[in-house]
Amino acid sequence: MPTLLGFSAAAIFFIAAALHFYWAVTHGAKSSAESKFLPSSGNQSVFRPSRLLTFLVALMFLGCGLLLIGKLGYIGSLIAENVYQIALELLAVLLLLRAVGDFRLIGMFKKNKNTAFARMDTKLYIPLCIGLAVCCTVVAWH
Repeated sequence: MPTLLGFSAAAIFFIAAALHFYWAVTHGAKSSAESKFLPSSGNQSVFRPSRLLTFLVALMFLGCGLLLIGKLGYIGSLIAENVYQIALELLAVLLLLRAVGDFRLIGMFKKNKNTAFARMDTKLYIPLCIGLAVCCTVVAWH
């Protein structure tokens, strides 16, 4: 079971990485208030990430996927076993913090719930973060 969860979570991280690499190359994430990918307040986007920031996020997602695969033993012994465990536990905590949110624009306790992003956050991003956190925890303790 931990192997299936680990590979499933890694696949999700790799897909997120590919999407962010695409956006970094094409600068394709919309910055309008109707974006399902960027938080907005009222009719204004809160920010428009640069290509560099989007690329760094893509690398982060790629690293998360590789971390899961590494803990499962499919990359080899690149780092000590306890480092994989600690890193995955920290990743699970970060994912849960993302699910809880900033109490303003993202997460379970966001105030603004009527934008395209807020609706997508509630339907997809929050449950995804919680699910990935569970997968990372299961793999870390395996």
